[in-house]
Amino acid sequence: MKLGLTVMIGSLALAGCSSSTLPCNDGNVKDTVFEIITSSIHKAQWAKEGEEQGLIGDYSVTGIKTLSYDEKIDYYTCSASFNFEHSGKPYNKDFTYELSYLEDSGETDIAVYGVNEIKSRILATIMTRGR
Repeated sequence: MKLGLTVMIGSLALAGCSSSTLPCNDGNVKDTVFEIITSSIHKAQWAKEGEEQGLIGDYSVTGIKTLSYDEKIDYYTCSASFNFEHSGKPYNKDFTYELSYLEDSGETDIAVYGVNEIKSRILATIMTRGR
């Protein structure tokens, strides 16, 4: 994937119990992916105001899929849906993330792509009142 297509790279490392990359559906990976996305959303004033007014919320990550796994370099490409509600109605936006093994620390590195598109989807939903 070209670096120009990378919207946000979350380089958060997770400690692994084994000497390999954690899989796409690992609970710690999912929690970290969720945190990367929601922390970016919470940086936007419009999102803070939307949450305070009860317009948006109930965030979650579901539909996790392993798109590819390269056993040779222990590298996963994953996809999932970021879900949110606007005025009680559910919406979602698909995104991808990649997992790689950091040999020097024995941890899993996470790169999340499409965070700005998720934020744009939420903002567009607010601006169009969910239409």
